[in-house]
Amino acid sequence: SFLSLFTLNVSAKDDSIQLYYGYSCPHCRKEKVFLAELKEKCDSLVIEEYEVYKNRDNESKMLDEKERLGVKQNGVPFLVIGDDYVLGYMEEYNEKIENLIVEYLSPLKTTTPDMLPVSKTYIVSEYPVISYPLILV
Repeated sequence: SFLSLFTLNVSAKDDSIQLYYGYSCPHCRKEKVFLAELKEKCDSLVIEEYEVYKNRDNESKMLDEKERLGVKQNGVPFLVIGDDYVLGYMEEYNEKIENLIVEYLSPLKTTTPDMLPVSKTYIVSEYPVISYPLILV
């Protein structure tokens, strides 16, 4: 089960995941609830949350992350799990997000990175992504 995998694998790592969200975004609120449920299962999971609608520093940080990951689409929620990301949110993504987090936090990743497959995750859906205007200063 997810809980047992987290309990076994997370203890050796302190990596965090990042959620970029908008304060009025309904899909962001749903993803935050889901991530809070995961956090209850694994209290060593660190979730950094960055509100991007009103905070320009956070928006800039998100844009830097999108550039680093090669993401061209605009919008939130935007979840970064190491070198993987999930853009948008629907409940159907939950299992994939759980799997990405478990893989990311696995001790195998730090001890034998050459044994893990190299891949990026691109989950992009037209409906659950809330776009916002970019404000360039």
